[in-house]
Amino acid sequence: MFNAWFILYHKYSRRMWYDPEAVRRFANDCAWASKNGIRLLIIEAYFRNYPEFLAFWSWKTLKDFLKVAHDNGIQVLPYTSATGMDVSSDFYKFHGDECSVRVRSVFGTAAKRFGFISLPDGDPYWKDYRGTHLAWVPADPATGWKDYYLETCEGLLNFGFDGIYIDQYQEATESVEHPDINEQMMDMLTRMRTMVKEAHPNNVICVNVMSSIPQGKEGEEFIRRTKVADYGLTESADTDISEVMKVWIEKTNLPFFFFSHGTLESHQRKVAIAKKLGQPLCLFIPSPLEEADPRILKLYEAGAG
Repeated sequence: MFNAWFILYHKYSRRMWYDPEAVRRFANDCAWASKNGIRLLIIEAYFRNYPEFLAFWSWKTLKDFLKVAHDNGIQVLPYTSATGMDVSSDFYKFHGDECSVRVRSVFGTAAKRFGFISLPDGDPYWKDYRGTHLAWVPADPATGWKDYYLETCEGLLNFGFDGIYIDQYQEATESVEHPDINEQMMDMLTRMRTMVKEAHPNNVICVNVMSSIPQGKEGEEFIRRTKVADYGLTESADTDISEVMKVWIEKTNLPFFFFSHGTLESHQRKVAIAKKLGQPLCLFIPSPLEEADPRILKLYEAGAG
């Protein structure tokens, strides 16, 4: 089994024109990754806002990132959120009201839900990203969002990516306006999978499952949606998640990349758990590798421990 790698593009470059220095640094990192058995790369923040995943910082720089990775035998997946709309985006400005999920509020009215919120330039993810808050509202696949998301995935595949990485696809499971929201979500994800495989049979889909045991109706839907993927990624709490992941592996029959961010000790714990369960690793370092703690990189080197 091969390992994976997760990067934030904006840590290499935010230039809106070609950046040869970013390509050089990325090429050095790809050479290290390839030498150490990494065959799959997930790129986030290659775009300037959520959910405008085709609004690249620089299409020419990104195109060279893909070429460099492919030259090193590494497939590349673009980050996408299957539901996340940032309230500062043009998409939300023009389509947020019609595409938002609405749930029953404590006052009995239909109201939007707000999800992830990040401070401006918050570490470790969003420092130097846009300098603005991120506040996400879940989108409803029973609206025009479905066509938008599928069109976006088609554009990313046409650009040269080797599949799709999906985040935030577990929400929502209820809508006061569209009782068929779960079937609409499955239709969107199934059509996305068909598109990915028709673009190239070796293309892959990877999904984020975090680290909690799926429970109740929401858990059932989470599992059903996860099964559209070829791989899972557990971006989990810094605890022993062995028993949780045994449940996910049993219920989905997927291999899971164990993703760790934080301290050396955090990486050590996650690597040990992955090896105990016979699962692959996913290296996440927010910065280019030359700025990383070499002790962390050592954990992911071929033949380590």
